[in-house]
Amino acid sequence: MRLARSFTSPRRVSILLVLLALAVTLLFPGMALPAQAQEPVAARVAMLAPLTLDPQAVTPADTSAQDLIENLFIGLVRHDPYQNAILPALAKEWRVSDDGLTWTFTLREDIPWVQVGPDGAITAVRPVDAEDVRFAARRACDPEPPNPVTHVLYVIEGCRITSSANPLLVDDAFVERELGVRVVDARTVEFRLLFPAPYFPALMALPEFKPVPREAANAGEWTVPGVMYTSGPWTLTARDAALATLVRNPHWPDAPAGNVEQVLVGFAPNMDAMAPSFLAGGVDFARVDIHAATAIAASQPNAVLAVPGQTVILLGFSAELPLTASDALRRGLALGIDRNVLLAALPPGAALPAWRMTPPGALSGPASEMDNRGFAPDAARAALEAAGMPGCSLRETLDLMVSDAPEMVALARAVVESWRANLGCNPAAVRVTPVPQPTIDRVANGTYSTIRRNDPSRPALWLYAYTPDYLDVNAWLGDGVHCLYGYLKHG
Repeated sequence: MRLARSFTSPRRVSILLVLLALAVTLLFPGMALPAQAQEPVAARVAMLAPLTLDPQAVTPADTSAQDLIENLFIGLVRHDPYQNAILPALAKEWRVSDDGLTWTFTLREDIPWVQVGPDGAITAVRPVDAEDVRFAARRACDPEPPNPVTHVLYVIEGCRITSSANPLLVDDAFVERELGVRVVDARTVEFRLLFPAPYFPALMALPEFKPVPREAANAGEWTVPGVMYTSGPWTLTARDAALATLVRNPHWPDAPAGNVEQVLVGFAPNMDAMAPSFLAGGVDFARVDIHAATAIAASQPNAVLAVPGQTVILLGFSAELPLTASDALRRGLALGIDRNVLLAALPPGAALPAWRMTPPGALSGPASEMDNRGFAPDAARAALEAAGMPGCSLRETLDLMVSDAPEMVALARAVVESWRANLGCNPAAVRVTPVPQPTIDRVANGTYSTIRRNDPSRPALWLYAYTPDYLDVNAWLGDGVHCLYGYLKHG
């Protein structure tokens, strides 16, 4: 059983001069849960407790929720990690207009909403239809909850207008007039975009786009067993603070893969509990961080599977400042970073060297392995000499701002050490300044004011970990570093 085909996503970042590292996601089998009877065949999974099971309310950082939602709700399309491709799901086919602005999806007729009754029986309620698709888009673009983030939907005509409107004005008539999602008939839905977006199918695989039934979602807390409507290959029959039970949806039309009939999900209190619990055995799969994986691999290395993640760590420059306005200085500092030095500052296997913006696994992006080719000390020294600072004789102290997370502080200090060893920079000339993550977000996103008196000065340099919302290469090169409207700002 593929328990999850989720995105470990997240957001965007700045015009970058260098990529520092590529994070990895780790999986392992082994956290203990109560023993189960032989029948039905069960898979046991451990994860952190999800914050929500509402597709339009889930945040990119809540990977537990994304994993569960991926199995409980069908989307128009799905991302297949084995083929690294977007495949049909609820939509059996789609077409795009010649101008690239209108996407029309034709839906399957054999996918029902199901509900678990008081006696545990799973009943088919009605087919998932085009109105469910439009209602989900409306919820995601709505100015009020449940939506935590709407910017990935701004490609849809009227979504931004809807999300910023007076909530009292957003009714069915408003949505019909403003939002570019139209129900053609029960099996056909049309999306109108503001600009051509060939990556639109990758967006459609996100939880925000998953169809939701209006009659259930308007009933308050609707994602609990007995109330919840689901449409995926699995449905939720029980859940409490410690354990959730998923069973196969008997009304799912496609033949199941494998013999697993039930998934028992145990909610760990935190990541620190994962490694000790592994020693007890009894769980088939779990998602862990690098620290838990390292502890487990020390005694059972074959139990850990590491796969490339989609986060890149970037060094950004504030080009509006006099010293870092020099192209030659920025080029010299960028080429003078030995990524192998940075890797040594992190736990083994935590990252890969990166010389380009898009990591392996990005749809339509390069698939080649990452390496340290961005490190060119001779060219770096020549660039600094051209900037009038031979031997890295900086004319003033540079502030290198970084998140106060220990791993990021260690990386920042490793960057300074690389400059010392390879370029001759005086470490005292670069001041590492740890700050809370929201401050780094504002610096990278260009919302850190250089005018408001209450805002401190923008730093000359900053490190930022960027994870996009979806897997297409456009999430890095378009949303992240586009010169006109990219998420990451260099000045």
